[in-house]
Amino acid sequence: MNAKFLQSASLAVCSLLMFAPGPGAAQEQKSGGKKEVDPLIQAYSVNNYSRVRTLGAARKNEPLASLLLSLTKVYDKTLSESVAKQGVEELGLFYADKTKPKNLRILAGLSYARCAQLMQDRKDIYGTFADKIEYKKVYQDILREVPGSKEAVAAFLYLEPTSEEIDAYIKTFPGDRQLLVPLHLNIANKEIRFRKNYKSAVEHLKAAYQTGIVHPSIRRSTLFKIGYLYDKRLNDFKSALPFYQEYIKIYPLSTHAVVIQRFIKEKGAK
Repeated sequence: MNAKFLQSASLAVCSLLMFAPGPGAAQEQKSGGKKEVDPLIQAYSVNNYSRVRTLGAARKNEPLASLLLSLTKVYDKTLSESVAKQGVEELGLFYADKTKPKNLRILAGLSYARCAQLMQDRKDIYGTFADKIEYKKVYQDILREVPGSKEAVAAFLYLEPTSEEIDAYIKTFPGDRQLLVPLHLNIANKEIRFRKNYKSAVEHLKAAYQTGIVHPSIRRSTLFKIGYLYDKRLNDFKSALPFYQEYIKIYPLSTHAVVIQRFIKEKGAK
């Protein structure tokens, strides 16, 4: 499949890889108190599609294997467009099959809708193949069916909500607030990149940081970005200073710590 399409669809793929334990999903096995990642999931997570096909062939009657084999058809860029389209059709059928495990069915639906959405935007590549797929309806169904899940957060994001819709969604979200972190980060990046709305961006970054960003490098860069936006884009050094100080305290050896110290010195602060 087209490389740019793959890059645009990366968020959907990442969401699909984050399999939550659920009935019927052969995802993790406990051995001696330790969790062992299913080798099929492990192969897919590192884009080892040839191994996914090998392992999946022996387990093709399992829902998880069936799903990953279809996803491999979609995202393996060495395969033809016709194979990718076949994979999308299979995802649609998987999603429509109510006998499939719910968590896997929802994941299939999310990827199916996202693929259709991006294909409709690239008619120069995919023609009218995806025109009849009502991807917005799939997103809305996911929001209703699993409202407090990470898949619901992704579906909401893909609906390209307005600022007002985002605020309302965050306030009424019924799930773990930690699941909103990717939404906050994504919206903040859009506010910076496309709207230059730094005030809104910094509020979303603060919400993500205070909720808890697990990935260490993203957490570190977010903390720096909050201080930088306050200082250099909103001309509010007073608000930036606590975040600058926290950054220096936590990451004293970072190159950004040196930059921050220069910013602080320029303002005559300590």
